Amino acid sequence: MSPDEVSDLEHEIKQKAEVALRAYDRNGDGRVSKHEMEVISGGKLSKDQIQKAFEANDKDGDGYLGPKEMENMIRKRTKVKKRVKK
Repeated sequence: MSPDEVSDLEHEIKQKAEVALRAYDRNGDGRVSKHEMEVISGGKLSKDQIQKAFEANDKDGDGYLGPKEMENMIRKRTKVKKRVKK
């Protein structure tokens, strides 16, 4: 994958994360709670699925998914690793 393709993909991931965050963040605090995810999923996600998503993606352990955690979750789903710029 060329550097331009990686850059485009990273931009797309950030955009998807922003859209997802806006969709799930019902109270506008810039992060997603388990309750918000449960409400927005409309029952499509079980409490167990939500718990597992948070266990895998809530890296700072604050009980919420913030912008970077949403990006990382989307990145995992697209199986793309973030390139480290030197």
